[in-house]
Amino acid sequence: MMKYRKLWKPKESALEDTKSLIILAKSILEARDVIEKHKKYLLDEIIWKITEVHGKYNQRFVSECVWNDELPILEHVIERKKLIKQILENPYEVEKILISARTCLVTREEHKRLKEADGWDRYKLAQIKVFDRLKQNWFDFNE
Repeated sequence: MMKYRKLWKPKESALEDTKSLIILAKSILEARDVIEKHKKYLLDEIIWKITEVHGKYNQRFVSECVWNDELPILEHVIERKKLIKQILENPYEVEKILISARTCLVTREEHKRLKEADGWDRYKLAQIKVFDRLKQNWFDFNE
């Protein structure tokens, strides 16, 4: 079937959904008397939703195994807990941080191989090749 070799198409409502989620994140950060654990929980939910605006399995980046039609799971290139930490430390950059959140479809086996590092370096260290379905080429980790 080779479903993940097709050109990636963004969902039409993605921009509107993203804007709405960013407004929610800003509201959470500005809210008074909200304890940090609740802010973290809600920001985590927003990160999930923002990375799924095109659909959970309609992702731009896929691993070579997924590209070859193995069963995918959604993986956050920069782990959600790190994104939340960035947001809480830099609340005025929340929009930039949320927009930069990337995901990649990988297999469960590949997910286990991902190393403790930042962003795409995790994939590079685990020797997981990534295909960019928008550009229709293999991702260059050195860019």
